[in-house]
Amino acid sequence: MNISLEKLRRVKDKYEKKWMQLPEVQAVGIGHTTEGKPGIIITVSKLDKRVQKRFPSELEGASIELREGGPFSAQ
Repeated sequence: MNISLEKLRRVKDKYEKKWMQLPEVQAVGIGHTTEGKPGIIITVSKLDKRVQKRFPSELEGASIELREGGPFSAQ
């Protein structure tokens, strides 16, 4: 399925605040999934089964992909 950038933005904007309140979520953005499809990329501090269960693989037609990030520190 090919989804428009506008639709991805609407879905991201609708859920981003809720997702960012979760302690393991570090960032939410739009990009290409590992399959090369446009989607919403959610970066989490640790990608484990518990975290994976909290997020659908698709939401309102948008592919959702979780990626493990690293520790953040101020520079």
